[in-house]
Amino acid sequence: MIEFFEALFESLFGELVYQLFRITGASFRFLFLRKYTFREVLSQNWNGRVGLVVVLLIVGFIFWLIKFR
Repeated sequence: MIEFFEALFESLFGELVYQLFRITGASFRFLFLRKYTFREVLSQNWNGRVGLVVVLLIVGFIFWLIKFR
């Protein structure tokens, strides 16, 4: 029974995190690819990877600010 809830939580949480990275990456790419609509940018590849890099850069910048404040 616990395996069922663990698998359910893992699949839902994993998909949610990926979608957040994907939307973040598409939003960041949309800033630079103005000739496409947001839906076109969202349907392109690499949005999840770009979103992950953007989130890591933001978290790293926050840690850098805290350390050197």
